[in-house]
Amino acid sequence: MYDHAEQDSDPAAALTASHAARTAAAIAACLASLAEEATEVGLASLAVFIGAAADFAQQEATQRARPAGQAFGRPSLVWSAPEPEQV
Repeated sequence: MYDHAEQDSDPAAALTASHAARTAAAIAACLASLAEEATEVGLASLAVFIGAAADFAQQEATQRARPAGQAFGRPSLVWSAPEPEQV
C-alpha cells in the first residue's frame, strides 16, 4: 500500500503520488463508462463487477490525491474579474 509519509519527505514522491492519483481517476472513469455500456447491452452481472472495480479505482484515486492528515477539499472554481484600470 502507498505510504503517505513518503509524499512529505521527497518532492519526487509527491509527483509520483499525484501521477498515480490522476491515473487511478482516469481508470475509474473508463471503468464507469464500460459498466454503463455493459448495462445498456444487457450484461448487468458484468456491469456490477466492472462498477465495483470503478468504485475501487475511485477510492484509490481519492486516497492518493489526499496528503496524510488532510481532508479532501474541492478546488475553488470562483473566478474574479480583473479590476478596471483607473484613468
